[in-house]
Amino acid sequence: MKYSNFIFIYTIIFFSCTQSESDNKKSTDSETLSIEEGWVRPGNAGMMSAAYFTIHNNVSVDDTLQSISSNASSDIQIHESYDQEDSMKGMRHIGIIPIPANSTIELKPGRMHVMIIQPSFDLIAGDSVSFTLEFSNFGKLEIDLPVR
Repeated sequence: MKYSNFIFIYTIIFFSCTQSESDNKKSTDSETLSIEEGWVRPGNAGMMSAAYFTIHNNVSVDDTLQSISSNASSDIQIHESYDQEDSMKGMRHIGIIPIPANSTIELKPGRMHVMIIQPSFDLIAGDSVSFTLEFSNFGKLEIDLPVR
């Protein structure tokens, strides 16, 4: 009886420790890829919004952010802002983001960002939005970003 209690307690402790790692980090041995400083711009359902975050690739190989999906919309796109010839800003769909080994990539207003096309619900400050990021080497990473 005491042995089964020990196994039960050990199992609970083991799974508690493995699940306590940040939801925005995924580890392979000592190398990690993490998403930090993320947030979503508030917006109304059916309109447009954007998400911003920083990708830290502490892995010794290049990777690529291939796609992003979200509970907020069925249409999530990776975009970048650029300077047009007439001194105006433009925005274009870029599809993927190359992430060199041991680098940091910032998605922020006026630069690369994630477009949330016609969200299915209002994005209200204080709420959060779930995203699944799919990397070519690292695989899937699920994150929740606050609306602010």
